[in-house]
Amino acid sequence: MPERCIGVYILFRNDTPIYVGRSDHCLRRRLSTHNHLQEATHVAWEFTPTVQQAYVLEAHLFHQHRDHLINKIHPALPEGSSISCPFCVRNTEQALARAFNRVA
Repeated sequence: MPERCIGVYILFRNDTPIYVGRSDHCLRRRLSTHNHLQEATHVAWEFTPTVQQAYVLEAHLFHQHRDHLINKIHPALPEGSSISCPFCVRNTEQALARAFNRVA
């Protein structure tokens, strides 16, 4: 994994996601020091071009898997950002429209 890449990660225990997170600076460094890494059987990650896109992807994964996650607190907004979570909207179509309008 390259250094200084922004992105999102999921820690899995077998086939179940147990933790969703992101790094706004260096995904490699974040994962190497993660508190719950020992509890995971494997990890998946996705690089993103911007911190805002990382936030939207993290929020999507959090909402999708929240019942199984160790981390129960909604993902924090990126530093200095004023965007809101597009997936806190109950209507899926509205949420997707908000997400794609914000990320574009």
